Amino acid sequence: MNAVDFLQLASELETATDEARLRTAVSRAYYASLHQATDLVIQFGVQLPRGTNKHAKIPILLQNAGDPTAAIAGQLLDNLRGDRNHADYDVEEARFGTAAFARQRVATAKKVFAILADCDQEPLRSTVRTGIRDHAERIERMHLKP
Repeated sequence: MNAVDFLQLASELETATDEARLRTAVSRAYYASLHQATDLVIQFGVQLPRGTNKHAKIPILLQNAGDPTAAIAGQLLDNLRGDRNHADYDVEEARFGTAAFARQRVATAKKVFAILADCDQEPLRSTVRTGIRDHAERIERMHLKP
């Protein structure tokens, strides 16, 4: 099981006609993006201890990687997180269970995947890797201060 599996499922579900599957498409789109970004951050040498709130940390690392491309991926990921929360928790709001809402979020997840793929290729890779690692170290130092 990997991030691509979640994205494929989201793509299948976005064509559904019932609200539950459409909302699930939004959720899977977010988790696909989160797992893909997590894999990249780990590949870049940042350790994420168990229990770490990846939902907040991963977008922040991307947004502070020192590259506008990575920052866009971080912002889109954070937006998808909010959309996932709406789809999963605001069940009384029909607009979060529509085909249009699901399609837009799956398209956003695909954009996040494309941006992350760019961030994993030179010339961006070195800059983004260094920026993510440096920001992760700054966060760690801040948390270790007495």
